[in-house]
Amino acid sequence: MKNLKTVFIVILILLIGSSMQNIKAQRALVNSISNDRNVKKLKNETRVLVSNEFIEEIDANNVNSDQTFSITEDIYTRVIFPIQLRKIDKKQINFDVIDENTGERYELAWFDLNTGNENGTYIDLNLKDDLYLDYFQKFSMQLADGENLLRLVVSMGIGHTATKICETEITLTKSEGEKVLIGKTFDDYTAGMSNPELETQILEFIKEYAKNDRWSEEVLEIKIESKDWTIVNHKYSGAVLHRSIAFWVYAVWPDGHCTVQGFSAKQKFNGSGFADQLLYNGIEHGQAQVDCK
Repeated sequence: MKNLKTVFIVILILLIGSSMQNIKAQRALVNSISNDRNVKKLKNETRVLVSNEFIEEIDANNVNSDQTFSITEDIYTRVIFPIQLRKIDKKQINFDVIDENTGERYELAWFDLNTGNENGTYIDLNLKDDLYLDYFQKFSMQLADGENLLRLVVSMGIGHTATKICETEITLTKSEGEKVLIGKTFDDYTAGMSNPELETQILEFIKEYAKNDRWSEEVLEIKIESKDWTIVNHKYSGAVLHRSIAFWVYAVWPDGHCTVQGFSAKQKFNGSGFADQLLYNGIEHGQAQVDCK
């Protein structure tokens, strides 16, 4: 027991040491952009340009930067830095879109990195890029109809160590009933078979499972993905254990966005046939956001 206690203490010391090193490294990252003069230069001279068209000129002094957009428009941004940043620094750039009315935050941490000319470095981002469109859709659902004042904040670093570099404001308009569309719906998911009786059974089963498992989303529909049941045999004896079937679940969340996810259910073999009862058999496919019907 004494030896185990010693080992535990050593491991704990190593973990604490590693954690402290990570914190120091994160702080050093912000400082690594160089000295105080460069930090001041970044804060004073970094610019965020916003337009409904891709911003092509690196200098961009003559770009007509629109500041009012509809939620259905593309929103291109270019962050222009006054000094060259190392690759490791650029990977720590954070971009937050904040609704000034509600405080709702839309966080983007990954950019399409582009190295500029000798006068500086720039980073481009379309707020409605395919990589972020599902997040933008959820964010837009929380916006009020009419004009919404948004603050775009650029920072560098990790977590509470991040240093704000610059910010700008835009107005995002939303008409009544206007929605940001992803371009994919539950109708795009193909059923492997049509069996109304089994579909009803699976729907009732997964709704009950969701209730007991306290899912946040409400299950609305299912589609059977499998073309037939899959028989599962014992690894060594070959005896039949159960049969399984895969299906898609379409659900709506409290904030109004919709998702599709793949699951499977099984029926145990009782020696002469398969039981009627469906049992949960795991996740088949990760969750994907889709346009609500």
